[in-house]
Amino acid sequence: MGRVSLILLSACVLWSCGDAVKVAEPPTREKKPMVNPDAGPHGHAGHSAPEGTTPHAQPSHDPFAAAPVSSADAKPAGDPEEVVYSGTVTLAEGVTLPDPCWLWVSAGNPPQGRPPVVTKLYESPEFPLTFELRRKDTAFPGASVPEKADLVLYASVAKNRFVEGIVLRVPPTAEAPMGTNGIAIEIKQP
Repeated sequence: MGRVSLILLSACVLWSCGDAVKVAEPPTREKKPMVNPDAGPHGHAGHSAPEGTTPHAQPSHDPFAAAPVSSADAKPAGDPEEVVYSGTVTLAEGVTLPDPCWLWVSAGNPPQGRPPVVTKLYESPEFPLTFELRRKDTAFPGASVPEKADLVLYASVAKNRFVEGIVLRVPPTAEAPMGTNGIAIEIKQP
């Protein structure tokens, strides 16, 4: 009997609260611009913006405001076509690779080299494979490559072009300064 009473009491409480429960709306960004009271007619204090340009917004504590990003942060150092590493990838005797095969040749910070700084993907490569890694072969879009660095090189073999398909990781080489040629990577059975 006590259980039935408790269920009826709970139902009555929920029924009586029905319209009293309100769902909050998510916060929205306020649309009015931030204005510096000391700014001139073009929004800058002490000087005017050239005709046809948009003044920069004043800093605010708006949680929806975009973070300031310098365009210099996204520029790679040096010539994007500069070869930073080159060499060959060979197969040790008895090694069989999936068919089709995808091969990443990458350079990254020691000791493991992951995540890569520069990387290049080869579809169904023939061995020995001659590779070149250039400054423009960044592992992540918009990433910058340091002017000088000592990196390790390694290869990853996959069944498809996606990282989830990796079946074999070749241990990294010794550290080598950027600009090193003739690096030898050998794919061995694990």
